[in-house]
Amino acid sequence: MKKASQESKRGLSNVIGKPLPSEWVPDDPLCTKVLSDFGMTTEDINTELPAFHALNVQLGTMSKDWSATFYLYAKRWKERQGRAAPRLELNKMPGSEPINSALWKPTEKDWEGAVTLYASTGRWSAQFGPDPMSAACRCPKSILNRYGINPETSERSIHRRA
Repeated sequence: MKKASQESKRGLSNVIGKPLPSEWVPDDPLCTKVLSDFGMTTEDINTELPAFHALNVQLGTMSKDWSATFYLYAKRWKERQGRAAPRLELNKMPGSEPINSALWKPTEKDWEGAVTLYASTGRWSAQFGPDPMSAACRCPKSILNRYGINPETSERSIHRRA
């Protein structure tokens, strides 16, 4: 009875395929075909292979021919490249220029605003560099002290302005 069950499972894998083996990589003839057919480079293949594995493991994909499955995946490589998510600059207001933190020198008023937010919420704007608890913080110590922030002891008293 056990033997018949094993044979039916083996027969089922011939119909629906097998999961992607974790060590599977495309062989040289397949790489050559993908390189010539789709304009990919070896670096592109090496970059796409982990995504191919992750996608098929995540979806539980079964295949009778993993080389053919990879070929079809590679065929849509350029399409995936074109769909890459656009980069967003979160600290940029519409119509303004991005802040180059290496060139931007905050004024005392700028520092006051950043420290006020940090003192009341604990949030620090990345455009001002490392936060006040970092030894690399660039905020003037006098402003930090005014708001009850002591970077040497990592103490911050919540300060709310009326």
